[in-house]
Amino acid sequence: MSTKHRSQAIITFAGLFLTGSISAQQQTTPTFGLHENTPRVHAFTGANVVVEPGTTLENGTVVIRDGIIEAVGEGIEVPPDARAWALEGRTVYAGFIDAMTEVGLPEGMA
Repeated sequence: MSTKHRSQAIITFAGLFLTGSISAQQQTTPTFGLHENTPRVHAFTGANVVVEPGTTLENGTVVIRDGIIEAVGEGIEVPPDARAWALEGRTVYAGFIDAMTEVGLPEGMA
């Protein structure tokens, strides 16, 4: 996978999440019921899903529930309580881990 495609995938995810946070900051009146009914389940569908180095699923789905990856694969049914994100033509990394981070490591391990 080219660097260009990786960059597009990272920018896509960042854009999705930043757009939501920016629009939430710009709102001046409260939205009734949204706080109690915020979507907790997201399904990213139709994407090329990289599940490990060298293994990519075409037309894959990633389901995230409460911030944790619940399911990854092809032909996965979108849960009825999920907000679906159609990502055809995009690339998604099912579990992106920053190998250079020191977050969460015990002292002296970094």
